[in-house]
Amino acid sequence: MLAEESESIKRTAYFARRPGELYHSTRKLGQDVLAPYRVWSVTNMQALTASSMQELDARHETWEFVSGEPQIWFPVSWDLFGIWPKAAAGGGVIRVDYIAWPRALLDDDDRSEFAESDHEALLTYGVYDGLAKRWDTRRMLEVWSVWLGQWSRAQGRNVRREQAQTLQSRGADQPGRTTGLEL
Repeated sequence: MLAEESESIKRTAYFARRPGELYHSTRKLGQDVLAPYRVWSVTNMQALTASSMQELDARHETWEFVSGEPQIWFPVSWDLFGIWPKAAAGGGVIRVDYIAWPRALLDDDDRSEFAESDHEALLTYGVYDGLAKRWDTRRMLEVWSVWLGQWSRAQGRNVRREQAQTLQSRGADQPGRTTGLEL
């Protein structure tokens, strides 16, 4: 739940475009995909614009039959997204940045992917889960309220980290670029 709500674990996957393919399963990217958040055409070195099927319907009546270079990506369902227009011929590489589930900790020397500052929240959630399995409702609710405070701090840290990364990667002094920070 912490990974899903704080969106703190991010990964990248690549795939080749196939002729006529419009819809893409997140499962072909990996088993750990929660949701894509940015899609790039590596071939054209450009980010695809996020849109929706409704916007595509308004833009072009027969958008599903249009072929060409990728311009737009859109969500379809929890495990499916589309890239428009579809590829006329094979070739081209797509990069997908996505929010991921954490990897399982199976060995004693495995390390958590969460920031060290979020480890206490993970332990608190484990205590909550154990109390829920014992049906200790009173203590479970007490621990849940503590966890909610830790969770909101984890979300806040992720937002600040994203803003800092945006500022560093884009360069605040470049005209026409936004930093993601309000002054």
